[in-house]
Amino acid sequence: MRNYLILVPVFLSFFLLSCDDSSSNNTNNNTPQCGNGILEAGEQCDGFGIQPVSCDSLVEGSLGFVYCNLDCTYDTGQCAVCVCGDDLACAPDAGGEECDGTDLNNKSCSDFGTFTGGTLSCSSSCTFDTSGCLGACQVSGYMEQCDLEGGEDECCPLNGMPSDCTNYWSDGNGRCLQSCAEDDDCGWNLSCVSGLGHHCYKSLCGEGIGSTAVNAPCAIGSKTGYCFPTGLAMDDAGTCQENGTASAGDPCVRDPYDPVEGETGVDPSTQCDQGFCMTETGLIQGACVEYCDPVAAAQGNDNCPENYNCLGYSRIYEDNPAPHPDYLFRTAEVGYCQPMLDDLHPILTEGMLTCNILTGLTRDASPCPTGQGCKILGRGSLMGKCGVLDAVPLQVGEACTLPANSTVSYNCEATLNCAVADPFNDPNPESPVMACAAICDPGTYSSNTACIGLTDGSGNPFVCLSLSRFLTEDHELPMASGTGTVETHPSPVGLCVPPPQ
Repeated sequence: MRNYLILVPVFLSFFLLSCDDSSSNNTNNNTPQCGNGILEAGEQCDGFGIQPVSCDSLVEGSLGFVYCNLDCTYDTGQCAVCVCGDDLACAPDAGGEECDGTDLNNKSCSDFGTFTGGTLSCSSSCTFDTSGCLGACQVSGYMEQCDLEGGEDECCPLNGMPSDCTNYWSDGNGRCLQSCAEDDDCGWNLSCVSGLGHHCYKSLCGEGIGSTAVNAPCAIGSKTGYCFPTGLAMDDAGTCQENGTASAGDPCVRDPYDPVEGETGVDPSTQCDQGFCMTETGLIQGACVEYCDPVAAAQGNDNCPENYNCLGYSRIYEDNPAPHPDYLFRTAEVGYCQPMLDDLHPILTEGMLTCNILTGLTRDASPCPTGQGCKILGRGSLMGKCGVLDAVPLQVGEACTLPANSTVSYNCEATLNCAVADPFNDPNPESPVMACAAICDPGTYSSNTACIGLTDGSGNPFVCLSLSRFLTEDHELPMASGTGTVETHPSPVGLCVPPPQ
């Protein structure tokens, strides 16, 4: 009996479980329940439970994916009939169009293979066109040397545009240049040059190439600049340097290891207006110095700001001896505005008065201050500086020595300069005798008014010899090795010397 009573509650528990008729727990109920995630009779779909069906079977000619509405009916809102050419990428992830016109489905060259840049486009059949994409490149940077046989990927893109290994250079080496169209932004100092195969390059200038004069305003495409002379004086050519907005003395930046040339987005306020950024050794922050035209300044037309004067510089090319073709030729004459007073400029803290070597006159047409004379700075320029003279300066023909630096006074009297005494006839040209010589205009070789009264021991009158002829072996004008080209723009400064015997 005890065992029977124990079985009764167990039996009743099974009976109660089997008699639960709650509709929520009735798994035997045949009424479809929308939203339970089970595809049942009468339902087209239920959540993720959906009959295998395509957009095309519901909307003829369409592509995309079929979804399920909350009432368990098909949602064909994402089914689309694709029309290639409507500028809308249709069902790109469902076997439709990869792209359409400018709609690239947020894709770029880097999404395909090993491409690292370039321009992805869409073909007329609405498939991706990677012909404008660029692979892994080898050489980066404007004008960097490259392998002419390196292939299409030799040069890395510049400013988002392809770059080519070009073969325009006299040394035979290839260099990377950015390809461009006429209105493309080539970056600071550069423009798209159609005559150079539509590549980004410097704008050349100068009357020697039939363009804007050197030391004058010029154009870099639609941008303005200053024609800075380069090469030799006889070339009469230069490159157009883009203008910034910073004036003389304003702060600027010049980093030789990270130049702005060819860079886009350069802040013009960090670059100088018709000038360059002068920095102290080891620094990239500096102050602007304006360019000037030393030839015009020598003629009395100094365009430097108030309290500044034009300092011209041109030298005789002695760095590479013969047979270098430029040996002893005169370099292009450049000029910059030098402060006339001390501490007027953050970098050029020492004031200097410049003067015309032939006339001895300063910017305001006055002679150098008392106790000073107009002295040669560069053998190729008419512009010199007012230098302090010895207390008792030497006269013409007296032996002299050149000052070791700018703080040493000058031996010779105001209108004289220390030079080789007798360049034509000195028996020891390696260690010539130096003497004070009268300055003259070498445009007139003999019977020069500046040399009147000066004669050698035999009574022969002195001649006016251009400084360009002092260093040549035969004391004639320099001649380029190989080509036979003769100097046409010798130094405009001469000295009165004994004639050849």
